[in-house]
Amino acid sequence: MIVSDAGPVIIFARIGRLSLLHEITGSLLIPDAVYDEIVVKKGGMPGATEVAQAAWIQKASARRRAQRAGRGLICRRRSYCRHA
Repeated sequence: MIVSDAGPVIIFARIGRLSLLHEITGSLLIPDAVYDEIVVKKGGMPGATEVAQAAWIQKASARRRAQRAGRGLICRRRSYCRHA
């Protein structure tokens, strides 16, 4: 699973090739802030509808993702790591 910020999603959507991003990554994880940037805050952003409806794009908070990563995780901010 690949974690992405808004840039690649917006670029692929802008050129009409969000499906290519799906083919390359299989599944995509975007932080809540990225989802908000694409879908919520800028409703007219390229790919907003596709991101909101795509089953292959999952959103998760950075905190939950860090906690699921498991032992041995190195974090700069201990508050985000369960096993720091």
